[in-house]
Amino acid sequence: MAQSSAQQTLRRLTIIVGLQWMGATLGLPLLPLFLEHRDGTPSVIGLVMASFFVAGIATQFAFGHLADKFGRRRLLVLSLITYGLASMTYLFHISAPWFALTRCVQGASAGAIEVASMSAVASLFPEAQRGRAVSRILAAQLFGLALGPSWVSPPRCTTSAGHFL
Repeated sequence: MAQSSAQQTLRRLTIIVGLQWMGATLGLPLLPLFLEHRDGTPSVIGLVMASFFVAGIATQFAFGHLADKFGRRRLLVLSLITYGLASMTYLFHISAPWFALTRCVQGASAGAIEVASMSAVASLFPEAQRGRAVSRILAAQLFGLALGPSWVSPPRCTTSAGHFL
């Protein structure tokens, strides 16, 4: 298998991180409504929303250690697969509190993706180019965070006569 250049790897990681964060925020505008229909109270909805970020923060140190021990590529692939599988749980008809577990798994996976991406960039680029390379990963993250929710159009309200409000 041919080796990728540092720039090719950076481009791939930038796309992966951008898509992952776009997917992470894609459903956020509708998640409270979804959870409300699963009998979620405001406090449960807040717990589910926050669990993604808490899990991501809480697990990054451990995932950094695993990336050093087992390799960044393996961690990245396993985290992407885990994130995708956790995302499929929204298809199940379960009560709202269970989605806190889903969001924890997604958040931990997102944290692992960030750690693997950043450590790959740190090892691939010399110090003189590292800041610019890291900024591409962070820009992809922010781009995904910003673009994800904009793809969801809010439900439209109509009057009984069919006119939009």
